[in-house]
Amino acid sequence: IVGRLAPLATVVNVSGHHVGSDKIGHFFDMGYELYVMRKEGQSVADLVARARWEQQGLWGMSTTGVKSYGDISANFDGYRFWQDMLGRSENPYFTCVNGSLKQIREVRMADYVSAAWTEAINCSEYSNERYKVAMDKNLVELQNRDGRRYQCPIQPAACAPLRRRYAQWLAPEELSAVISPSCN
Repeated sequence: IVGRLAPLATVVNVSGHHVGSDKIGHFFDMGYELYVMRKEGQSVADLVARARWEQQGLWGMSTTGVKSYGDISANFDGYRFWQDMLGRSENPYFTCVNGSLKQIREVRMADYVSAAWTEAINCSEYSNERYKVAMDKNLVELQNRDGRRYQCPIQPAACAPLRRRYAQWLAPEELSAVISPSCN
Protein backbone atom coordinates (compact mmCIF):
# COMPACT_ATOMS: atom_id res chain seq x y z
CA ILE A 1 0.00 0.00 0.00
CA VAL A 2 2.93 2.39 0.64
CA GLY A 3 3.54 4.29 -2.57
CA ARG A 4 0.09 3.54 -3.97
CA LEU A 5 -1.92 6.23 -2.20
CA ALA A 6 0.84 8.80 -2.47
CA PRO A 7 4.11 8.58 -4.37
CA LEU A 8 7.25 7.90 -2.37
CA ALA A 9 9.61 10.84 -1.95
CA THR A 10 12.86 11.19 -3.85
CA VAL A 11 15.97 10.69 -1.72
CA VAL A 12 18.29 13.70 -1.51
CA ASN A 13 21.62 14.37 0.21
CA VAL A 14 21.29 17.18 2.75
CA SER A 15 24.43 18.00 4.71
CA GLY A 16 25.76 14.48 4.15
CA HIS A 17 22.54 12.68 5.15
CA HIS A 18 20.40 10.76 2.65
CA VAL A 19 16.81 11.73 3.42
CA GLY A 20 13.45 11.64 1.70
CA SER A 21 12.71 14.98 0.04
CA ASP A 22 9.50 15.13 2.08
CA LYS A 23 11.69 15.90 5.12
CA ILE A 24 12.35 19.38 3.70
CA GLY A 25 8.62 20.11 3.84
CA HIS A 26 8.37 18.70 7.34
CA PHE A 27 11.33 20.84 8.40
CA PHE A 28 10.04 24.15 7.05
CA ASP A 29 6.24 23.75 7.17
CA MET A 30 5.52 21.62 10.22
CA GLY A 31 8.56 23.09 11.96
CA TYR A 32 7.00 26.55 11.56
CA GLU A 33 3.67 25.28 12.85
CA LEU A 34 5.43 23.93 15.94
CA TYR A 35 7.28 27.25 16.32
CA VAL A 36 3.95 29.13 16.34
CA MET A 37 2.55 26.70 18.91
CA ARG A 38 5.55 27.33 21.17
CA LYS A 39 5.30 31.09 20.68
CA GLU A 40 1.66 30.85 21.77
CA GLY A 41 2.70 29.17 25.01
CA GLN A 42 2.62 25.45 24.26
CA SER A 43 5.31 23.32 25.91
CA VAL A 44 7.99 21.37 24.04
CA ALA A 45 6.12 18.22 25.14
CA ASP A 46 3.00 19.61 23.41
CA LEU A 47 5.00 20.20 20.21
CA VAL A 48 6.31 16.64 20.18
CA ALA A 49 2.81 15.31 20.93
CA ARG A 50 1.46 17.27 17.94
CA ALA A 51 4.17 15.94 15.61
CA ARG A 52 3.49 12.39 16.84
CA TRP A 53 -0.28 12.89 16.39
CA GLU A 54 0.30 13.96 12.77
CA GLN A 55 2.16 10.68 12.14
CA GLN A 56 -0.62 8.65 13.73
CA GLY A 57 -3.14 10.36 11.47
CA LEU A 58 -3.38 11.88 8.01
CA TRP A 59 0.37 12.28 7.44
CA GLY A 60 1.26 8.75 8.50
CA MET A 61 -0.51 5.64 9.72
CA SER A 62 -3.98 6.55 8.42
CA THR A 63 -2.87 7.02 4.80
CA THR A 64 0.44 5.26 4.18
CA GLY A 65 0.41 2.83 7.09
CA VAL A 66 3.79 4.22 8.14
CA LYS A 67 4.70 6.16 11.29
CA SER A 68 7.89 7.97 10.38
CA TYR A 69 10.20 8.92 13.21
CA GLY A 70 12.27 10.65 10.51
CA ASP A 71 9.33 12.98 9.82
CA ILE A 72 8.85 13.67 13.53
CA SER A 73 12.54 14.52 13.98
CA ALA A 74 12.50 16.80 10.90
CA ASN A 75 9.44 18.55 12.36
CA PHE A 76 11.23 19.12 15.65
CA ASP A 77 14.44 20.30 13.97
CA GLY A 78 12.34 22.72 11.89
CA TYR A 79 10.93 24.15 15.11
CA ARG A 80 14.52 24.68 16.33
CA PHE A 81 15.41 26.37 13.02
CA TRP A 82 12.51 28.81 13.25
CA GLN A 83 13.41 29.60 16.87
CA ASP A 84 16.89 30.57 15.68
CA MET A 85 15.70 32.30 12.49
CA LEU A 86 13.12 34.47 14.22
CA GLY A 87 15.25 35.36 17.24
CA ARG A 88 13.52 33.31 19.92
CA SER A 89 16.58 31.32 20.96
CA GLU A 90 19.86 31.92 22.74
CA ASN A 91 21.69 31.65 19.40
CA PRO A 92 19.71 33.68 16.82
CA TYR A 93 20.80 34.38 13.26
CA PHE A 94 19.80 38.04 13.37
CA THR A 95 19.72 40.90 15.85
CA CYS A 96 18.27 44.37 15.66
CA VAL A 97 20.86 47.17 15.48
CA ASN A 98 19.64 50.78 15.23
CA GLY A 99 16.28 49.65 13.84
CA SER A 100 17.80 47.33 11.20
CA LEU A 101 18.32 43.59 11.11
CA LYS A 102 21.92 42.48 11.25
CA GLN A 103 22.95 38.89 10.54
CA ILE A 104 25.20 37.68 13.33
CA ARG A 105 25.89 34.12 12.23
CA GLU A 106 25.75 31.99 9.11
CA VAL A 107 22.62 29.93 8.44
CA ARG A 108 23.73 26.30 8.21
CA MET A 109 21.38 23.39 7.47
CA ALA A 110 24.01 21.10 9.00
CA ASP A 111 23.05 22.54 12.41
CA TYR A 112 19.65 20.89 12.07
CA VAL A 113 19.78 17.92 9.69
CA SER A 114 20.87 14.66 11.27
CA ALA A 115 20.75 10.93 10.72
CA ALA A 116 17.44 11.04 12.61
CA TRP A 117 15.85 12.23 9.34
CA THR A 118 17.10 9.05 7.61
CA GLU A 119 14.42 6.38 7.86
CA ALA A 120 17.00 3.65 7.30
CA ILE A 121 18.52 4.67 10.65
CA ASN A 122 15.61 6.21 12.57
CA CYS A 123 13.31 3.29 11.74
CA SER A 124 9.62 3.70 10.95
CA GLU A 125 6.76 1.68 12.40
CA TYR A 126 4.05 0.03 10.31
CA SER A 127 0.33 -0.37 10.89
CA ASN A 128 0.26 -3.81 9.28
CA GLU A 129 2.43 -6.56 10.76
CA ARG A 130 2.25 -8.57 7.50
CA TYR A 131 3.81 -5.64 5.67
CA LYS A 132 6.68 -5.47 8.17
CA VAL A 133 7.25 -9.24 7.99
CA ALA A 134 7.31 -9.18 4.18
CA MET A 135 9.64 -6.21 4.12
CA ASP A 136 12.02 -7.78 6.65
CA LYS A 137 12.07 -10.99 4.59
CA ASN A 138 13.00 -9.03 1.46
CA LEU A 139 15.70 -7.12 3.33
CA VAL A 140 17.26 -10.35 4.60
CA GLU A 141 17.32 -11.67 1.01
CA LEU A 142 19.06 -8.49 -0.14
CA GLN A 143 21.56 -8.70 2.72
CA ASN A 144 22.37 -12.30 1.86
CA ARG A 145 22.75 -11.42 -1.81
CA ASP A 146 24.81 -8.25 -1.37
CA GLY A 147 26.70 -9.02 1.83
CA ARG A 148 25.76 -5.73 3.48
CA ARG A 149 23.23 -4.61 6.07
CA TYR A 150 19.83 -3.41 4.86
CA GLN A 151 17.73 -4.02 7.96
CA CYS A 152 16.89 -0.96 9.98
CA PRO A 153 18.86 0.57 11.48
CA ILE A 154 21.44 0.12 8.73
CA GLN A 155 24.00 1.91 10.91
CA PRO A 156 23.25 0.88 14.52
CA ALA A 157 26.27 2.88 15.74
CA ALA A 158 24.48 6.08 14.68
CA CYS A 159 21.70 5.56 17.25
CA ALA A 160 23.50 6.46 20.51
CA PRO A 161 24.77 9.80 19.12
CA LEU A 162 21.24 10.61 17.95
CA ARG A 163 19.83 9.95 21.39
CA ARG A 164 22.51 12.17 22.96
CA ARG A 165 21.88 14.92 20.39
CA TYR A 166 18.14 15.13 20.99
CA ALA A 167 18.45 14.61 24.77
CA GLN A 168 19.84 18.15 25.01
CA TRP A 169 16.38 19.48 24.04
CA LEU A 170 13.96 16.71 25.00
CA ALA A 171 12.93 14.87 28.15
CA PRO A 172 13.16 11.04 27.95
CA GLU A 173 9.44 10.57 27.19
CA GLU A 174 9.65 13.12 24.36
CA LEU A 175 12.88 11.61 23.07
CA SER A 176 11.12 8.26 22.61
CA ALA A 177 8.62 10.00 20.31
CA VAL A 178 11.38 11.46 18.09
CA ILE A 179 13.90 8.59 17.97
CA SER A 180 12.58 5.15 17.04
CA PRO A 181 12.60 2.41 19.69
CA SER A 182 14.47 0.34 17.05
CA CYS A 183 17.32 2.86 17.20
CA ASN A 184 18.69 2.02 20.63
